Parts: sequence; structure tokens; C-alpha cells
Amino acid sequence: MFAQRGITDPSELELSLRQLHPVNEFPVCIQAAELLYSVMREDGRILLVGDYDADGATGVAVAIRSLHAMGYEHVDYLVPDRFRHGYGFCPELMEEVEQRSPALIVTVDNGMSSQAAVAEARKRGIRVLITDHHLPGDELPEADCIVNPNSPPDSFASTALAGVGVMFYVMLALRQHLEGEGWFARHGIEMPNMAQFLDLVALGTIADVVPLDQNNRILVEHGLRCIRQGRGAPGIISLLRCGKRDPRQVGSTDLAFAVAPRINAAGRMEDIAIGIRCLLTEGRVEAHDLAQQLDQINTRRRDEQGSMHTEALREVEQLSLDAEKTMSLCLYRSNWHEGVVGIIASQIKEKVGLPTIVFARSQDNLLKGSGRSVQGLNLRDALVDVEQAEPGLMQRYGGHAMAVGLTLQEDGLERFQGLLEEAVSKALGGSRPSQTIETDGELASKELTLENAEFAVRGHPWGRDFLPPLFEGEFEIQERKTFKGAHTRFHLNPVGHPECRIKAMAFSHDRFDWDPESSRFRLVYELSVDEYQGHRSCMLNIQHIESL
Repeated sequence: MFAQRGITDPSELELSLRQLHPVNEFPVCIQAAELLYSVMREDGRILLVGDYDADGATGVAVAIRSLHAMGYEHVDYLVPDRFRHGYGFCPELMEEVEQRSPALIVTVDNGMSSQAAVAEARKRGIRVLITDHHLPGDELPEADCIVNPNSPPDSFASTALAGVGVMFYVMLALRQHLEGEGWFARHGIEMPNMAQFLDLVALGTIADVVPLDQNNRILVEHGLRCIRQGRGAPGIISLLRCGKRDPRQVGSTDLAFAVAPRINAAGRMEDIAIGIRCLLTEGRVEAHDLAQQLDQINTRRRDEQGSMHTEALREVEQLSLDAEKTMSLCLYRSNWHEGVVGIIASQIKEKVGLPTIVFARSQDNLLKGSGRSVQGLNLRDALVDVEQAEPGLMQRYGGHAMAVGLTLQEDGLERFQGLLEEAVSKALGGSRPSQTIETDGELASKELTLENAEFAVRGHPWGRDFLPPLFEGEFEIQERKTFKGAHTRFHLNPVGHPECRIKAMAFSHDRFDWDPESSRFRLVYELSVDEYQGHRSCMLNIQHIESL
């Protein structure tokens, strides 16, 4: 199974912190640490400008908690309002920035497209440090320092770092620099153990769906261990409990499906500052209250998402897609919520197997789109091709291979669709992306055990490019029950093995093309652990259904 994930040597599965790429191999972090120290030495205010998703929120939390642990309190944060400002550090933020009187602005998980805002900040005498992981454009912002593993001329062995991972390395470099300057001895502070913040790094890394190379798997694994051992941030513990997950048994999928959506919901529907406060608080009562607030916001997000998903499916049906020629998909309705379009793009992409961009109308009457790609297509590069074909059509755009965001005028949507179709067709050589599902094969009935399910959930950090084990097989239904109108619970047995009875769940079953009345199916599934009244058992989490 590991060999199928590109592992050729057992050392590649080593997850010791000693295997982490050292900060000295990321030289620009040293420059960033010197810049931070020059501000700290003068007692200047550091203002973090974050992003409104879980990666940005955890990155802000890592920076603030690290700086506090290093004895520096003059730090504040500001996150753009998705609906008023749009993405990232932008000129519209400068009035609010100046009210905080910063000596240094530090962007978190954004900044590579902030040329105008950086120029305005420096014009006002404010230094700027950019920390980001998104792909750079042709023109870099003229910041005092840019830390980005994907930005030349600097290079780093792990280009897959999330925004929170980049910030973690900057804080590692700062701790190293402060030690060399005698900061901790001078202030009577014990040098902090940075591993205490890896729970936040794990959450942001999993939430942003970056590739899990060995370096990221080490960061995630030690963050998960931190939570399991009861050393996680109170906010993360409370959010896990909101999602009915046991922090002592947490795996990467629990962060992906129980914690990250609740943090992201704040940025999508209201204000990500609620999520940041939840990650920063040390008080269990406050953490509980903030987690409950995030849970309520997430419920509203799910309701909005449900209605938009239904409408999006109708839009797809009306398009009558040409199975041979259509290479991409753009969807838009004026009443859609711009905070949820990314989720809908992901769902429709999974349904139709095409790169998909979903648009909503913003408060300033522009169209704001969020796109999700398919394997083998760098969607951000496709947007570069669109920009080269018609400069200015997109007012703003950015992202990475699998996810992008952009803004354009409503009357430019049709032209954009045509140019995107050409760019995607060119990138894929005129062939539609394959919808083949790759699995780890079939399991024998005797292998459907709790032990194997626990390994599949927690045996290794799973995520993008290091996917959790996925199996297939034929099963017969003994019982079924649909609840909440969208999910189905089964009791199954593998064909030919009636003695083996096992539970299975099909969440959001309307995403599958299947006959619910069939009694026999071919399934693609992940192993999971079902916990009920203290009893733990193996359960199948269904990812695809074919009626037989």
C-alpha cells in the first residue's frame, strides 16, 4: 500500500522530528528573523494580516502564540473581510492598518499578489514581511522580505508547505536568532519548545489540502500526537468534541472533516476572527463557547450549501454537457453566497470530473469565483494562460494547482468561459480528464477488522498525494436506513460471506449515480471506526457505489 504511494524505502516513513528539513536550509527565513528582531528590539508593533480560511487562521495563531512564548506582546492581527475587501493584503485595508500603528506588517498565507498594498505601506513608512505559499506571478511585491518556498530565487526542499507551515519555519528561525542575540537570557525567559504549536500546524496543513510530502507528514503526525496526548489547544479540543470526535483518538481525517469546516465557516459566513480567537484562547470555558458559536455558523453554512448544491446540479443538467468536447465548467447564479462557492466547485468537480469554477455576485457587483481542479491540471497555470490571452479580463486571480480564486466583471463571464476552455484543452492535450478511481484493491472478509480500520484512520498522516487507504469489493445489503434525507446507513456482507456482517455509511448519497433499491453493489470505500455506547467496530465509509 505504501509502495503505491511512491514510498521506495522504509526511511521515507520515518516521522521523527529529527527528519524535518532544518530551518537553515530555508535561508530567507533567517532574513525574516533578522527583520522581526529589528522591530522587536525597538519595541515596535507587529501587525499580522491573515487570510480568512483555516490555513490563514492557524498561521496567525502560530505567530501570536510563538511571539508571546518568546516574551513579545506587541503583536496584533487583522484579517480582510471577504465581502468588503476580498482576498489578502489589499490597499482597501490601509486605513484600518494605520489605525493599529504597526512598525511591521507580516502577511500570513497571502501577499504574493499584493503589489499595490505593499507599495502603499512602504510609502507610509511601514515595513512589510510576506509569508505565503501560493505561486508567484511575473511581478513580485517590493516587500522588505518574502518567505515563500515556491518563490525564486530562494528554494526549499518542501515546496508543499502550507501557509501555516511557512509561518512555523519563520518562527523557528526567529527563536534561533533570538537565542543567538541573548534575548532569552536577557529577558529571563525559557526558550520555548516550538513543538507545542504543531497541533495548529497540523490543522492548517490538513485544512489547506496541500501535498503531504514527508516533511508535511512529520509536521502533521507530531501535531496529532500533541492532541492525542492532551496538549492540544483548548479550541481544537472543543471543536473536535463539537464534531463528536475523541481527541485521544484523533486522525488527520478528523481535522479535515470535524475541525477545519467549522473554522472555515466563520470566514465563509461571518468573520474568521471568531475562529482565530478560538485557536488562541487558553481558557477551556471560552474555547467551548467559541467552538459552539463556530458550530452554529457551520450549521448555517451547511444549509446554504445544500440549497446551492441542488441549484448547481440543475444548472449542470440544463447545460447538456458534450461528453466528448467539454473540458471545463463555469457556473453562476446571482443569488449564490460567495463564501460557499469553493465548496460547491469541489462538489460539482467530483460529480462531473471536470475542472469547475463557481461564481457569485459580490457586494460591489463583481463576480467572485472559486475553482477546483482535477488531477493532472494546474488550474492556476490555466488562469495565467487566460490572462495572457486577454489581459485585464480578470481583475484579480491567484491560487495553486488544485484551487484558485478570481474576480471579473459580469459581462466578461462568457468570454472567460471560452478562454478557460481553450486553456484547459491545451493543458490536457485535448483529452478530457480521466474519471478512473484508483484503489488499493480488494480486502478479504477476514481483513475487515477493527485493527485494520484503526490503522487506516490513524496509522499514518493521510492527505493529498498521500491518500488514505481506499478499497473496493462487492457487497450484499442486509439492512438500510436513510436519515436527514441525505445519508444512508447499511448493514452489509461481502458477496459469498454471509457470516461477515459489517456497517457502512454513504454520506450525501445523492452524489452517486446508483439505484437505491438494489440489493447488491460494487463499492469503493475507506475503512473507518464506528463508536457506539463504548463499543468500537470496523465500518465502511462509502466513496463510490455501482448497482449490480
